Amino acid sequence: MTFTTLSSRELSQNLTRVKKATQNGPAVLDISIARGLADMKAGRVRPASEVFDRLEAKYTAMLNQRI
Repeated sequence: MTFTTLSSRELSQNLTRVKKATQNGPAVLDISIARGLADMKAGRVRPASEVFDRLEAKYTAMLNQRI
């Protein structure tokens, strides 16, 4: 998988390069979405609320250790 990084200046100055860089973009997005849907159907995902609660507890504990 190839990623192309462009600065705002490059973006405004070289539209041909931007068009070439976006040709593969949607296919990569489609593959990522398909993988996510397959994981969801197989039960390999967690509800966002569980993930947020776990991360909040983790970073709260880290903060409390620094105080």
